Amino acid sequence: MNYYTNENCINKINTIKETYFKNVDLSNPSEIKELNDGYFVNVYTVLNELELFSKYDKEYSLCRLYKDDKFLHEWINIGASTLHLNIFKHSNGHKYLIYNIDLYGYSVLELDTLKNINYLPYESYNYGADFEETFIFCDAHYNEYNDCLAVEGCFWSAPYSIMLLDFKEPLKIIEANKWIDMNDVIEKGQYYNIDFESFNKDDITCIFEQTSKGYDFKETFSIKKLMSYKR
Repeated sequence: MNYYTNENCINKINTIKETYFKNVDLSNPSEIKELNDGYFVNVYTVLNELELFSKYDKEYSLCRLYKDDKFLHEWINIGASTLHLNIFKHSNGHKYLIYNIDLYGYSVLELDTLKNINYLPYESYNYGADFEETFIFCDAHYNEYNDCLAVEGCFWSAPYSIMLLDFKEPLKIIEANKWIDMNDVIEKGQYYNIDFESFNKDDITCIFEQTSKGYDFKETFSIKKLMSYKR
């Protein structure tokens, strides 16, 4: 399920926007994030001084995407984790931006059409015993030969791993239970860190770290075999 479509989430985003960003000075961004191909994001960040919704939300951000000074798209980041992942060209001919609007989940914008999806895994927005940790996106790498997306990130603080997603249809939401965790597939035990190194047409090469003291080994895997993994 997608928490982004939940009434509580919609109300939260709208309230934050109306309260903190209604009269924002667009000439004075807190930060400018440069992307490739002439794209950039102006980020306007405020402290949650009113403690809207939760005192644990320290900041909120309004993010506005431009290309060569032409405004294209904006979103509210409700966790102030304003991470913008690289733009890439898909095998379908379109270019995409992957970004986030909160700690969990991911968003995708098709840059030439401005079609957009936002996904927040519902299980990570439950309270108490119903809460379930999901993977936090930190970086993404796309393979145009087989439409595999390799996402570097972590579960809260550790372990750090790579999730593999079938990205043939970028605007089709892939729910968290469909993400393939490299740590589950390789059957070498739980590693402290798995880093992406490279793609080629058929394979992915990763660097593995068993402890925080250093890297243990590098290994190449068949993408087709990894993507066929069933939980």
